[in-house]
This record gives sequence, C-alpha cells and structure tokens, in this order.
Amino acid sequence: MASSKRARFVSVGTKLTSAMLLVLALVTAFTYLEVNRNEREQLLASKERAATMVTELFAAGVTAPLSFGDEAGTRESVALLMKNANVLCGAVWAMNGAVPGDKLAETTRGGFLPEPAPASCSTARIERRPGALVVEQPVRSASGEVLGMVRVAFSLQQENAAIVAAQRRTLVTSLALALGLGFVVLVLTRTLIVRRLARLAGAAKRLEEGKAVDIDLDANDEVGRLARAFASMTDAIASREALISARNRDLRRVLDNVTEGLFTVDKDGRMSDERSRILDSWFGVPVDPHGFFHYFESFAPLTARWLRIGFSGLRDDFLPVEVVLDGMPRRFGHHARSFELEYLPIWVGPEEAQVLGEVLVVVRDVTSRVEHERAEVAQRVAMSVFRRVLNDHAGFAEFSREATRLVEAIAERTEIDSVLLRDLHTLKGNAAVYGIETVADVCHRIETRIDAESARTITTEEVRELRAAWSSVRQVHDELARSSKEERIELRRDEYLDCLGELEARLPGDRLTATVRTWADELASTRLERIVEQGQSQALRMGKPGVVVEAHALPPNLRLPAARWTPIWSMFAHVLRNTLDHGIEGATARASAGKTTDGKVTITLAAFRSGVELRVQDDGGGIAWSKIRERAAALGLPHETDADLEEALYADRVTSCASASATSGRGVGMGAVRDAIRACGGVIAIETAAGRGTTLRIRLPLSMLDSPRTSTFPSLAPKVA
Repeated sequence: MASSKRARFVSVGTKLTSAMLLVLALVTAFTYLEVNRNEREQLLASKERAATMVTELFAAGVTAPLSFGDEAGTRESVALLMKNANVLCGAVWAMNGAVPGDKLAETTRGGFLPEPAPASCSTARIERRPGALVVEQPVRSASGEVLGMVRVAFSLQQENAAIVAAQRRTLVTSLALALGLGFVVLVLTRTLIVRRLARLAGAAKRLEEGKAVDIDLDANDEVGRLARAFASMTDAIASREALISARNRDLRRVLDNVTEGLFTVDKDGRMSDERSRILDSWFGVPVDPHGFFHYFESFAPLTARWLRIGFSGLRDDFLPVEVVLDGMPRRFGHHARSFELEYLPIWVGPEEAQVLGEVLVVVRDVTSRVEHERAEVAQRVAMSVFRRVLNDHAGFAEFSREATRLVEAIAERTEIDSVLLRDLHTLKGNAAVYGIETVADVCHRIETRIDAESARTITTEEVRELRAAWSSVRQVHDELARSSKEERIELRRDEYLDCLGELEARLPGDRLTATVRTWADELASTRLERIVEQGQSQALRMGKPGVVVEAHALPPNLRLPAARWTPIWSMFAHVLRNTLDHGIEGATARASAGKTTDGKVTITLAAFRSGVELRVQDDGGGIAWSKIRERAAALGLPHETDADLEEALYADRVTSCASASATSGRGVGMGAVRDAIRACGGVIAIETAAGRGTTLRIRLPLSMLDSPRTSTFPSLAPKVA
C-alpha cells in the first residue's frame, strides 16, 4: 500500500555526491589501512633480520665460555652486548639436561623486567611485543650439541616512531587524493548530469503547471536521449491534451443537450464530476457533488433508502451484480413528474477476471409515458366495468357496494391493525378479480410499503390515492347504471314451469306470493358461473392456463338472498386465490408427481334441510404444514399439534409462501374468511392430504336462504335433501 505521505525531496546531485563520498571514504580507509600494514610489516621484518643476526653473533660469542663453564666470560659477553643502545635485555642459561637450567648472566634496562627461562632450547624463536622484539637462540658447540640458551630483547622505539610517521604521511596523502578525486567527480557530476537533470525537472514542472516547455540538450548520451524523449513526450502530451479537450467539449455539449440524466457512481456511492445538465434543472445542483445518496434524499427519500440497500449489496459482492441491479428501484416521482432509473454496469480489469468498477445511472423523464400507461389502464378498467355491468349488473353492483365500504373503512382508520390489513387485502383481491387494476395496484403498493417499513399508519397521500382510484371506477359505474334503467329478473324454465303448475293447481296465494318474491334473489348458478369465470382469469394471470374451474349448485334453482351472502362472496376471493396459487402446483411439479399437468378446482354449493354447504376442492399438493409450523414458530404461536397448526393457518402473517406477491402471500386472507363465516353463524373445516389435494368445507345455517322479504322459503322445502 502506497504511503499517504510524500517522501522528503532529495536531489539527484545530493544522492550522487553522497554515494561518491561514501565510495571515496571506503577506498581511502582501505588504502590507508593496507599501506600502513605493509609499511609496518616491512619495518618489523627488517628489524627481525637485524636482531636475528645480532643474536646469532651473541650466541657464537658465548659458545666458548659455556663450553668451559666460564661464567665470567659469559658475563663479559653480556656486558659487551649491552653496549648496543637498542638492546634492552641480554640473558644466558646453561643446559640442565634437555631444558635450560641455571641462569648464568642477565642484564636489563629501560624497564624491561627479567623473565623465566625458555621452555625449550632446541629451536630459535622471535616474539613481537608492543615495545620490544625478543629473540631466543640456542647455543651449540662445533659438534652441534646444545650448550645453552640466549635471549636478547631489542627496543622498537625507533621503528614505532617510524611507523607513526608513515601512518601520518599515508593519511595525509590518502585524504588529499580522496578530496582531489571527489572534487573532480563532483564537478563533472554537477556539470554533466545534475544540471542537465535539473533542467529536465524544471521543464517537467512547467509542463505540470501548463506553461510552455523548451528543452535544448544536444549531448549524445543518456541524458541527451532522455531530454529528446521528454521533448517528444511533451509534444505528444500537448497533442493528446488538445484532443482530450476537444472530446471533452464534445462530451460536454452532448451532456448539456441530452434529454436523459447520465452520471456514474462507484460502489461506495461517489458520483462522477461529469453529469448531464438536465439533472440540475430537474433536481437542482447537488450540495455534495460526489454524494449520490444525499443527492437523491433531497428529492426522493424513499428511493434513496433503497439505493443505499442496493449499493451495499454491490459492496458485499455476495449476489451477482446483475441480480443486485435488477432489484434496484426503477421509478420515482418528483414535482408531479415521473422518472425512470436504469443501471448499467461498467466492468474493469482483464476479460477473464473483470470486476465491477462503476455503475452508469440513466435517469429518464417518463411522465408522458406514465400518463399514457395510466390512460391505457383507465381505459382497460372502464372496459372491464362496462363488460361486467353489461353481463352481470347485479354482481358488479354488489361488488361496488362492498368495495365502497372497504375503501371508507380503510380511509377512516389511522392505525394499522389486523382488521385494516384484512380489508386492504380483501379489496385488492376483489378488485383484481373484477379487472380493476388501478385499485388493486394501489392496495398492493400500500401493502408493500407497510411490510418494508413496518409502518404503523397509512399516510394521507395513500388514502387520497386509494379514494381517487376507486372514485374513478365508481364514476364509470354510476354513469353506466344511470344509462341502464331496465332491471331484469332472471327466471329458469323449471321455475317458470313450477310456478305455472302452482297456478294451475290453485295453491294458496300466500305460498305463490312467497315463491314469486324469491325471484328477486340471485340464482346460485349465476353466482357460481361468475366465480368460474373469475377463477379461470386468475389462473391465466398466475401462469396456470390449463387449470379447470367448475361449479355446481344443488338444487339447480337454488337462489341466494344478496344481503345475506354479500359478506361470504366478498371474502370468497381469498379462498379462490389461495386455492389457485398455493393449492394447484405448476405443470412441472404435477408431472413429477405423476399427475396431469392441468389442475382442477371444483366448487359446490348445496342446500340441505340441516343447512347450506359451500365446498371448494382441488387436486393440488395439499397444505404445506411444515412451512405453516415454521412460520407459526417464528411468530411465537402454538405449533405442536395438528389443531395448533390448523388454528395458526387463520392467524395474521402466517403463510406457506416464501415471499408476498401481487396476488397472495400476506397471510391475512384466511383469517378474513373465517371471521366472515363466523359472523354468518357458520363454521369452516379443512381436509388435506399431501400430494392429493385440499377440500375446504364452509357450513352455514339454513337461515342464509331466508330472504329479508320473507321469513320462509316454502318453494325450496320440497327440493332440498
């Protein structure tokens, strides 16, 4: 890692001078030591040769006295030796067998102390000492017999003085030579290298500052070549700068006139300096020119929050880049305009090991397109309302009344609770069934925000948007309803024949009146046909086009009082949607389980003397109780027994889906279903088998067939089991 601090500047001249001085110092020291060593060795070697000769003459002079045992003669020889001013000590030992014995004579001076006898007399020995040179020599007779041993110590005072003088001369000479060479090399270095490099450095500095550069170094050496290469590089840089400036002007012209916002962002959220001018006109100039998230927080705070999450995913480098970018926010609004975001990865590095360098962010003003899409959606919704009113006026009127109630119930609440979530989910499901995309989309966005932010309230803006979406639908419905004054009562042929038979049989008038009054109620078969159509449409939207939805009413002429059955049909959308989404598997899963690729859902509404049963049966995979148990455990609900799991199925936030979709997965539908059934005095039971399907039985009291217009239903009694 490069150091964040710049190293202290040291010139090339200083470095060359320091290196030269260091080399000269080492060479001078080596020369000085080597010359001194050689000269000292020569002086001492010459002294040794002279001392050896004197000692040999002295040993020859004491040969006769030792042969005859003449101690006086030995002392005279020693005295004669001591007349030499360079001799510090003279000593003679007689032999005692094979080793020196008695000392016959010894004389010292100059502070030289007497020493013990030599250890051996067979060979001569020379010993160098700091101030003296000691020579030991055996005394031999003419026949070669060792008669004794002599020791002579010679002073080295003169030699040491000569050595010191020689060292001084060598030091002075070496220093003079080193300084002379250093001066010459320094001058040459400064002249031939340093000054020319300084000129190059100055030219580089002027080039850095954008000033004109003129270099004239014609020497045909490395520095000259470097200067010429630098001059060529200067020309090339000038050409490239001119080209870059031209391209920057062209790019700036493009960025100033392009209708899209363009800028790049790195993984840490730092914006590039270059961006489209139109961004400033849309959103203003950023306070922090490099703060991507802060910039978006100033005009789209919710989008900025999701952008932070997305870019943290890029930094973590856990998911593929394409997956993370695909999950980034795509649209946001600002000042009544709609904008769209696109993210394009910019890869860097070698082709075989490329990594994400930056992200090109493209911002487009899609207000006109969004308005066009809204107009298309509004047109589709209007056509859907028109078709529903034309084909099933009573059914759509019932849906309209229930949807109005739900919208107002949602708008009147400020705190989010289970009732509000159920109403919101029910409204979304029913709107989707009737093709009211605008209302379903608003509900889905509100649910998504509540889940993402764990919100506790619905915002005023969300309430306004929901009311506006439903108001536009109501307006279309009311206009169509006003234009259609005719109200029809549907009558099956068998009902007509029954009534005709009662007239011919002249039955009591009150019974005939009660029968006719029931004709104002909805035929169960009509309602079931509507549910079948809705189920097929939902299956198609879920990507399951082959699913077969069929329904049966028993007896066929069964009629249902709308006022009593409105709560049931309002929540029934949850049952149908869950059956298609969770119950029926995909074609691949069904084929793997050995089933036909197209699933089947059968809905049966039957009246008995004991009550009414609404049964929904599918041949899907059954309820995933393991997922229900896992979710219940996460929410702290009982989940040990089968009864616990069935009870958890109706709890809020419990679902077998891994994630919520636009159709299901919120975990609030089944709770709404059971509450509606209980409010009508009924019960719900579930039968399921893994891999074979699920049957949902809703049992309601017989009073659900009593029309508010009459307390009895006499015409139905003979026809129910």
